[in-house]
Amino acid sequence: MVIDIFSGKKIKIVKNNKQPIGCFHGIAGFGKKIMIKIPVYLCERKYPAYFYLFFRAIGFIYIREISQVKFTQSWVAILVKSILSPHTAQASRKLSFGCMHTRKKRKPLNSVIRIYIMLTREIMNNSIKILSVVIFVIFAIFLAGCLQSNQSPAVSEPINLVKMSGQEMVQKLGTGEIAGFIMWEPYPAIAVTKGIGKNLILSGKIWKDHPCCVVAYDQDWYKSTNNSDEILKRMALVQLKSVEYINNAKQSDSKDHNELINFTMQFGGLTDPAAANLSLADVEFVYNTNIPDTTTFIQKVQDFGIFVPEKWNQSGYKNASDYANSLVTNKYVDWAINNKDANLSGISLKEPVTIRYGYLINDIHELPFYVGWQKGYYKDLGINISIAEGAPFQNGAFEMQKGFKGNTIDIGSLGIPPVIIHRINSNDFSTDDARVEVIAGMNNEGSIIVVASNITSLKDLRGKTVGYPGPGTIQQVLFLMAAEKEGLRVSS
Repeated sequence: MVIDIFSGKKIKIVKNNKQPIGCFHGIAGFGKKIMIKIPVYLCERKYPAYFYLFFRAIGFIYIREISQVKFTQSWVAILVKSILSPHTAQASRKLSFGCMHTRKKRKPLNSVIRIYIMLTREIMNNSIKILSVVIFVIFAIFLAGCLQSNQSPAVSEPINLVKMSGQEMVQKLGTGEIAGFIMWEPYPAIAVTKGIGKNLILSGKIWKDHPCCVVAYDQDWYKSTNNSDEILKRMALVQLKSVEYINNAKQSDSKDHNELINFTMQFGGLTDPAAANLSLADVEFVYNTNIPDTTTFIQKVQDFGIFVPEKWNQSGYKNASDYANSLVTNKYVDWAINNKDANLSGISLKEPVTIRYGYLINDIHELPFYVGWQKGYYKDLGINISIAEGAPFQNGAFEMQKGFKGNTIDIGSLGIPPVIIHRINSNDFSTDDARVEVIAGMNNEGSIIVVASNITSLKDLRGKTVGYPGPGTIQQVLFLMAAEKEGLRVSS
């Protein structure tokens, strides 16, 4: 039997799994099969209709149809029992006394409207005070459920991450083909200074002081080079001196400021000094390594299921901490700190060496490498820099796969997540051909989620396309962290 909640008349219901038949439907379970039909349009935030619905429901549901049921429990006990019953549990994984619509190819759900019928019966036998309280509670629960159901399709839509270059990101954001992007500097600064986009979230807001780019060396090169430790000490020293220069020259009143802006424009492929200045603002240049935060990054990569399970098992690492301590060493930076005031010529290598160096295209995070090269620090220490075959690379994953694994790089700079991920996923453990180790930091923070002007929060990106540099990059990991914090799904 079906009762129309507005007219109180017995009506027939046409079961049609292709179209919604009402907010609630099913079997009430009182010994008689009773259904309450509530029109779907009531779930569309029409508040006057809600008030009408509840007052009408209290007065006009034909309780006589179930008059043989004995109500011996309190209305609170009835409510609890109804919530815990298997009928309610089967209703829906998201049902909280809210609106439910029948979907195609699904069997009709057991209804929880019986709670309202039972409450109505009990209320009619109690005081007006209880009646008004319960009417208010029922109204609030039903309204919250309907609003939740009305919003659930939007919540379920994932944010679409699409791999692209930095130039494509800026271009496609300008044409409206994407709603935003996450990228290293200078691309966020370019988009902002051109009026194409705006900063939504700086990576430091996702994770304060997170490690980003690092200096790493190839294990095969290390083993085959006689004085590799001496070379790596001096590579760490160049990183230290370059970082100190940059952090001083970033100040607008520094005598080296204009020179630094020129270096930034050259390395970043920029033509606008304003974009160069802006691109330096949110990047924290460093030389120290960071084992605790590297451990955290490894754990995040594990949590997101990025490691290939078989590869992780082959690696032999027990946990994130074990891996981090195998990956990162402090000894070269320690030597650099002890020798930072020394005359470079005085501690130069006895025999000059040539290093095949890899880096990422237009990545301001790796500016210390370029500064050390242009300022002559490497040369003063007996190191000749040769740009590695394939460099500059589009992202850190390419540098790991085509550079280090492809044996075209001796030493290079790239993001810590590509190092973490591809030392596992891209490694042939029979030869350990993707084994690299980290000797120094390069920068912390410095990536930004940039969006179109109509986007005001990360939730506004649901169902929209967002550019990123590719799988296994630090930008991917950071975006996943930001989305996870907001309870958002991401597709890539």
